[in-house]
Amino acid sequence: KNRPSRRSNMRSFATLAILQLSLLAHGDPVQNTAQKVGQMTQLDISVVWDPQKQAINEENVASWLKDTKAGSFLNSPFAIYDNKNTKVGWDPLEWRTVLNQLQNAAFNEGIRPILYGIDSIHGATYVKGSVIFPQQLTQAAAFCPKMAEEVGRRTARATLKAGIPWIFSPVVGVMSEPRWARVFETYGEDPMLVGDLASAYVRGVQGYRAPEDSFNGPKRVAACVKHFIGYSHPTGGHDRAPVHLDRPTLYRIYFPPFQRALKESLTVMEAYHEIGRIPLAVNEDLLRYLLRGRMQFDGMMVTDYREIQNAEIWHQSASTYEEAIVTSMQKTTIDMSMVPDNKDFFNTLFNAVAKGTVPESRVDASAERITTLKDTLGLSWEKMGGVQHDDVNPNAAALDFYATDRSTDILTEFQSEATEDAEFAIDLIQKTTVLLKNSVPPSLQGTEAAARALPLPAVIDARKPKLLLAGPTCNSLAAQTGGWSVHWQGPTEGDAEIVDGAAGGAATDSWKHVSASTLLEGFRDLQADVTYCSGVGFDGTPASDCPDGLAAGHDAAVVCLGEATYTEKPGDINDIALNRGQQAFLKDVRDSTTKALILVYFGGRPRILDEETRDLADAIVFAGLPGPTGGLPIAKLLLETAEAGAPGTAGVVSPSGRLPFTWHAYEANTQPYWSEPSQQCSDAVDGSLGHAPAYSNGRCPEWFAFGTGMGYATMEYANLSVSPPDWASAEAEKALREADFDSEHLITLVEISVGWAANQLDHAALLDGVRHVLLLFAFRQASYVVPEYKRLASYLSIESVEKAQATTLTLNISASALASLAEDGMHDIIEPGSVFHIGAGPHVDCRADETSSPSIGFESSVDASWDHSNCAELSVPSTIFSDPICSYACEQWDLTRPPSRNLVGCDPKDSWQHMDFDSCISTCQKASRPWTWDYVQCLEKARTDGVCTFADRCWNNYHTTKERSLVSPRYRTATIALSVTIGVLGFLLVISKHVVQKLRRELGRFREVPQEEEVENLLVEDAVLEDPEAELELRQRPR
Repeated sequence: KNRPSRRSNMRSFATLAILQLSLLAHGDPVQNTAQKVGQMTQLDISVVWDPQKQAINEENVASWLKDTKAGSFLNSPFAIYDNKNTKVGWDPLEWRTVLNQLQNAAFNEGIRPILYGIDSIHGATYVKGSVIFPQQLTQAAAFCPKMAEEVGRRTARATLKAGIPWIFSPVVGVMSEPRWARVFETYGEDPMLVGDLASAYVRGVQGYRAPEDSFNGPKRVAACVKHFIGYSHPTGGHDRAPVHLDRPTLYRIYFPPFQRALKESLTVMEAYHEIGRIPLAVNEDLLRYLLRGRMQFDGMMVTDYREIQNAEIWHQSASTYEEAIVTSMQKTTIDMSMVPDNKDFFNTLFNAVAKGTVPESRVDASAERITTLKDTLGLSWEKMGGVQHDDVNPNAAALDFYATDRSTDILTEFQSEATEDAEFAIDLIQKTTVLLKNSVPPSLQGTEAAARALPLPAVIDARKPKLLLAGPTCNSLAAQTGGWSVHWQGPTEGDAEIVDGAAGGAATDSWKHVSASTLLEGFRDLQADVTYCSGVGFDGTPASDCPDGLAAGHDAAVVCLGEATYTEKPGDINDIALNRGQQAFLKDVRDSTTKALILVYFGGRPRILDEETRDLADAIVFAGLPGPTGGLPIAKLLLETAEAGAPGTAGVVSPSGRLPFTWHAYEANTQPYWSEPSQQCSDAVDGSLGHAPAYSNGRCPEWFAFGTGMGYATMEYANLSVSPPDWASAEAEKALREADFDSEHLITLVEISVGWAANQLDHAALLDGVRHVLLLFAFRQASYVVPEYKRLASYLSIESVEKAQATTLTLNISASALASLAEDGMHDIIEPGSVFHIGAGPHVDCRADETSSPSIGFESSVDASWDHSNCAELSVPSTIFSDPICSYACEQWDLTRPPSRNLVGCDPKDSWQHMDFDSCISTCQKASRPWTWDYVQCLEKARTDGVCTFADRCWNNYHTTKERSLVSPRYRTATIALSVTIGVLGFLLVISKHVVQKLRRELGRFREVPQEEEVENLLVEDAVLEDPEAELELRQRPR
């Protein structure tokens, strides 16, 4: 009687149909397969760009959206340099105008707002007039997560001012191949440092919120952690080359920083490479079980440029584009394809869903993650412009989603913020510039006036010193900025980004960089007496613009060497050595003077200098890629500046950056500092020892070690002490049981005293306090999976160490910094009884004996006196809880613990689907057959796939009946029922044997034509037929 009437049913159906059509027309929720596949489609802006008109072609926009329902666009039309372009980029207002055109077309097509993404790699690098910050590798030299977070916040603010809510940054790869063309995009060589800076940057980007009363458009920005995973370890250093990584290295080095950054990030990007001969775009283990399972990432994943199609055309792992698309959808959890310029992805995936080769649920999951991201960013028609769906009028004028009518306000606010950003960039550059060597020039050695080469004096004999400034990077905004700046490959001469070196004039800057200055302009701003010449080109070709005698007649020479701009595949090199022409020029300058020679290196990767040239300079500075504002702040680090109104006095800014990578001495020895203890070199460097009775092994030579960096005051360390956690406390035991190695209850405290060392060569009189970065390293004595030689365990950036007295500092070392890998090479463990030594300073070596000294090239560059007392022992008790297999397995058994997203339909009340963590630990420890790492991995995959009953996939394969019966009442019931059934069947089988025999005898007796074998059976089995006559009669019957 409660059944609704037919009229009621029809009325409900009509209402739902009208609502469905309305939503479909006006593009609010995603409703059909075409729209869902469209949300997964990302197009390059170039497909709708009209190069003749230098504008967006609105007819092309409408056509592409009609055919693909694309949910996202990316890139700048100026990314690829084209000298036909009349512009080098768009300012915020121009960007907003273009985005408004795209969104109006999407609104009229009835789809959700378009999500626009851009490569704001080190600042809003495609927004004209924005401040471009130092590249990531250069930022890392500050060892300061707070500054990385601030870079993220300011980048988000400038990018959002242009209306763009999605940034393809940061790069979270760990630098391990110095020849790679994307080294400068990383945060360096150490996994801890990379993880700290990347997660801080993401917090800065996603923590920024535009004021609610600000201009229309999205109000926050999503970061995009990239490139997942192992991309920074290419074979031979060539971009997009295959990656060969063993499992322990993948999980020990490359996994941790991604895991930390992905806890913060809303999106992630996969990568161009292949691991184990499986391209990332079709790699199930990495993009499903590692990313969504172990890392528990619930956000949206986008491919890199054309990556699914690359499975066919680059990797050749698929015979057709269609096969690549279907395989990618079936095996991975990719949500959005950066197509970028065809309709085949949309059409193929749409048809695959229609045919059932790709389940509808697969695109449902991706579309849901994409639309959730859009909602998070405020990309809805109502939030962007207060537009109601019922307000659509095809004949109405275009809607203004980006407040383009407030152009003056937008540009005024943007310019004011850019001025603030430039001041921040200058401060950052001074903290990231690394002084690697600072020795006494030949002309001053052994004299009473002996002083180190830097800083250059403001006054010599009551006059300004005469300086020679020479080299291809001294007066180039492009060279100090690098790739992903203005254009994909960096600024070009056609954009007036590189000034004419021969003229030596001021840089004409069509990008309008705020506070831009080359190093030459920086010295001139400081009123230095400078003679400038380029001397040599980037390719090593000599230039004839230098004075006769080069540095002769000058008080000092500053030579700027380095690289031209590049990124990705165009930046591949076949030789890591700096080209011989630049090295020859450095030698020529050295031959022309015995006075101070300073080498300043601008470049994105550490090019190697030959043995005969690497020791020529008295001081060496790594400037990296500081960006267009780098000239003046670096000049202030190199030159004493006279203070107004106080003749004869000077001010000094002390460098404080540290090298975030190892600068190698030889191309054959390019291993990272964290390589294994067995990574050693012999003194038979030229193979000439032959049958010599003895030779020695040791760590391979480096030019400058990871962490090298000094200032104008020498620091010394003392009183190092280590206080381990209370391993026996209940809180510590709980953290160990749960494998929570970041717990505050497992922190080791390290105290150390830092103070000024007496050194008559330093410029202590000119300084009151200096910034200093303290590094602590852990040396693991031994572990089953071979440990690193040493590993960064903690660090601290001290803004000012005062001259007057030493400062006592306390640093924390988390248990995760002391963890090693289990036998499976995938899971972190704390091993009972393990022994560590904690050492202070970049050159410390706690594995060496007390008579050893640090293996560095220049003793004068040691910023802390090396002493074996800089090492302290830390031991882990042998009695701590250690059942890591149980811990990791029980994380999966306990449904109240993450990941919970795939457990729809699972029943926590069912003990066959769920055990609470403590009960599971107890069950594991009582198991007669020990649980294994294979079992743990099976559980992790099952949970990732949403399997509720682990027995279906894992349990029955690894455990005995007795163990299984301990877990589930339902299983015990099933076991009893199965046992009874087997018993009954066995009884019936026994009693039926005689019955079967009698039946066969009776059948044999009455069949007229038995087979011969049947006769034989009857003769053998039938005890009744004992009469010879009967036997004869049977044999004589016809066949």
